[in-house]
Amino acid sequence: MKPLIAIATFLHMNSTSIDFRLPFKKPGLFCLLIFSVVIIPAASAQITSTFTRPIEECDVAASEIGVIIEILVKEGSKVRKGDLLGRLNDASLKETCRLAELKAQSTAKVRAAESIKKLKMTQLENMKELIEKGHGNQRELDQAQLQFDSAQADYELYVQQQQESQIEFERIKADLEQRKIRSPIDGIVTKVHKNRGEYIASSDPIFCTVVSINKLTTDFYLDVSTLERIREGALATVAVGTGGTKHSAKLVFRSPIIDPKSSTGRITCEIDNPNETILSGVKCVLLELDGIEIKPTTQLTSGRIGKPD
Repeated sequence: MKPLIAIATFLHMNSTSIDFRLPFKKPGLFCLLIFSVVIIPAASAQITSTFTRPIEECDVAASEIGVIIEILVKEGSKVRKGDLLGRLNDASLKETCRLAELKAQSTAKVRAAESIKKLKMTQLENMKELIEKGHGNQRELDQAQLQFDSAQADYELYVQQQQESQIEFERIKADLEQRKIRSPIDGIVTKVHKNRGEYIASSDPIFCTVVSINKLTTDFYLDVSTLERIREGALATVAVGTGGTKHSAKLVFRSPIIDPKSSTGRITCEIDNPNETILSGVKCVLLELDGIEIKPTTQLTSGRIGKPD
């Protein structure tokens, strides 16, 4: 600060001998202007008036390409997580699934192989008894053992094939499920982007938009001195909407990054909205946070801002 004052004093005292080449009749006045700009601190860059936004907003996409054959929702429909929203063409896949189910459920080959295995086991045991009594030879015993081993291998092969058929059936069922479009969240459908009969391509898979407003969030930007005094999880008071209705909120995030240009950092507050009476996108003003009264400052003109954390 002292060097700046010294410089400004020097310029003022020598203003008559210095050619500033500026449209000032009194160069000393210009020096005073420079002095004022340099040493007067900038106004606060806090942003304490923003807008509410949904806790979750999801552009629901189809996981497969195909033609839409059924749409089960419209704008304003309330949905739960897992609810069916629409369906792609799946007739051919359904028939493939039926065939795979029949193969998976069929146990005929396994039962036949098991019966043969039991028969060969009995023959082998009988041959062993004959050998013990001296009525057979080693060649006949080896042949009986070979037939039993072969029957055992056939049985294990058919069991494995049945297991593979079951896995294939489950895979096709999963493929069939992928033809269904389900909601990933609880919420409200705000837009249906496609019509029945339209083709969903991999380049444009969005089917509809679902938002959840049972809780709302909003961002504020506070100066460093305020951020250092608050704790995550602290309670806040906000004024929402044109009427400025007061609501309780909770601090859910305090950014560890400070923007060096504005000396502010972002915080995110969460507002409970179980009856969905508070709209998303309305004005929201921070009044108090963790017992600290927040003075009104800058107001945003849009809901989302691209300010650094």
